[in-house]
Amino acid sequence: MALKEKLSGGIFFTSLCILAFAPLEGSSANSTKPTYEDPEGYAVLSVLLDRYHSSLKDSVITISPTTASEEQMLSSLNCGKVPDGFQAASKDFHEKNKTGWQLMAKFSMETKYELSNDPDKNVPQPNPGEQELTSRSGKPVFVLSAVGFDASRTKAIAYISAFCGEVCGGGGYYFLSKEAKGWKEVTGSPACIWMSRNHPLLNPWVPA
Repeated sequence: MALKEKLSGGIFFTSLCILAFAPLEGSSANSTKPTYEDPEGYAVLSVLLDRYHSSLKDSVITISPTTASEEQMLSSLNCGKVPDGFQAASKDFHEKNKTGWQLMAKFSMETKYELSNDPDKNVPQPNPGEQELTSRSGKPVFVLSAVGFDASRTKAIAYISAFCGEVCGGGGYYFLSKEAKGWKEVTGSPACIWMSRNHPLLNPWVPA
């Protein structure tokens, strides 16, 4: 059974969001990150992101252009049991995510997307006299990991988190196996799920 970590408290969750969206120092910082070019990695991430397609319909989802390093992920892969056969993929996952990667527009999902560093770019500006809006309204920003594979590249581990406000977010680790029709989640996926609030857009990430 996947471990669920319930997070609460605006100040605590805001600090986690700051960690996940920590600004890069200077415009040259992006260029120092290695470029993530693995086609199979993008295929795995696309399968997982497409789980939101039915919820978001024709809207455009926002993806952070840099992956989170493992120290920035909001739960540890060690908190749950890695399914049998995924030990090599787990080792590769830890190795690849020691640092962040620069993502490219190579996702193959049905959902429309944009790569953006600005989690609040689509929040409408308040009119004079209205309360200032400080967070996105319903549109999550996704922060991804690089994908860990076994030697045969038929087992994969990925981390995906989504943030939709100061106390709204969720994420976890996903285990997939490559079948004749493509990548499919296996028993035991997702694991180490965390969720700050029962937000309807995050419900697809909660295991049944």
